[in-house]
Amino acid sequence: SGTGTITANITNSSSITLTHSLVQGSGGSGGSWIGGSFVDGGGNIDSDPLFVEPVDPTGAPTTGGDLRLGAGSPAINAGDNQYVTGVPTDLDGNPRISGGTVDMGAYEFQFFYTLTVSLAGSGAGSVSSAPAGIDCGTDCDESYVDGTLVTLTASTDTGSSFSGWSGACTNTSGDCLVTMSEAKSVTATFTLNQYLLSVSLAGDGNGSVTSDPTGIDCGTDCSESYDYGTLVTLTASADTGSSFSGWSGACTNTSDCTVTMNAPREVSATFEAEELPIPPTGSFEVFLPLMQLNH
Repeated sequence: SGTGTITANITNSSSITLTHSLVQGSGGSGGSWIGGSFVDGGGNIDSDPLFVEPVDPTGAPTTGGDLRLGAGSPAINAGDNQYVTGVPTDLDGNPRISGGTVDMGAYEFQFFYTLTVSLAGSGAGSVSSAPAGIDCGTDCDESYVDGTLVTLTASTDTGSSFSGWSGACTNTSGDCLVTMSEAKSVTATFTLNQYLLSVSLAGDGNGSVTSDPTGIDCGTDCSESYDYGTLVTLTASADTGSSFSGWSGACTNTSDCTVTMNAPREVSATFEAEELPIPPTGSFEVFLPLMQLNH
């Protein structure tokens, strides 16, 4: 730690090879190696490890201090992965390798990467995560330790459908699985459902039906798809010699028909032919005025 020194004598009949170790006073690999009974095996360093709370070697052994690596420590990613094969976690239970290469020491410095979720499309919904941290709608980004497998689940609001993921995931259904090895972003797209409104004409009369919003002009165009929740007003217009007698189906009144499109709807407009006067039959007496002309 640079706060003190302690000397240990190692008796061995052969030289000891040190590799990927932090050895104070060694000069590090390629430098003025300590020599003697020690052989430089490469990857060694000689610098302050930047422990979170260093311990004076003269006070060892001790349970004090904190030998976890602080940010910027030269021991981060300075080890050799072959030496931790089959060792999945450090003393804290965190992933033994974080950032691609194992650290020197008993504790792995944990790299955190941010996962950002965004919502897109005409519909509405939310995304949650496991492990917890993202609840988008409201909380759409979270930092996770390197190597964490994050599962994102999309939930649709009423009247919407989930169309798929983009970004770090590209599947169109199911959950999004992201392994955090770097900062990543994911977009969930929701589409507003559309439902078909169908109009038919009935009766022995003639007429037409129009809609607001536009889309139906029946006579000719008698069906239209509308977004979920759209309020559609249908107006019936009778032709000359006919009268409108009422709606059936989704409406049963005799004025305008108002339909909320939260499901497929069918409406029928009935027009009746007006009755013409029936001419009288039989014999009739006709009285004509008598006019006399004076000559």
